[in-house]
Amino acid sequence: MKVEEQAVTLCFATPIWRLSFSDHQPVNAAIRDELERLGWGKLDEDQRAIVHPAHSFSEDRFVSVDEVPAMRPVLEFFVSACNAIARERNWDTREQAVSLQNYWIHATPPGELTQFHDHKPGLFSGVYYVDKPHDSGDLIFVDVNPYHEFNPRLLPGKSDPISSPEISFTAQEGTMLIFPGWLPHKVPRNNSDRRRVSISFNAI
Repeated sequence: MKVEEQAVTLCFATPIWRLSFSDHQPVNAAIRDELERLGWGKLDEDQRAIVHPAHSFSEDRFVSVDEVPAMRPVLEFFVSACNAIARERNWDTREQAVSLQNYWIHATPPGELTQFHDHKPGLFSGVYYVDKPHDSGDLIFVDVNPYHEFNPRLLPGKSDPISSPEISFTAQEGTMLIFPGWLPHKVPRNNSDRRRVSISFNAI
């Protein structure tokens, strides 16, 4: 038999948008300086009462953009990118554009990790890396398809975004990842000797 035409159609694929910024260094340096001025000791102490079942440590610092104004261009770009995605996907935003729901500093010290969780009911979620030491943990997205147990085994050391139950994204400082708020994710243990610092955000 002679094949005349062949195509693969990915139905219901889950998108992950990745943006890398060439001018991130001064922005990240300003964010780090402003967090240092607030004082990590104070930030740690303020969060001791915050308990999240998906976190092994109080990683989330709910500081405002008034306290850390250097975050403003990151937050503004996230919202702008979400609206660009909405237009690209033909979503009807004539009466209501995508807007920022909430944001926080995510700081994971050495030895700690972030367990399996999602950001429902957010439409978009995202993360921007301010300080990403080597071996401090990459973001792992988890497929919620309940039939993964029937998938074939992959070759050792290989991955497949269609059939793998988990996909790891290696990101560097100055990288922003945007993904659906319902998509579960986790971060393995920070095996470096420094805290990993990022900004997390949701849009509605």
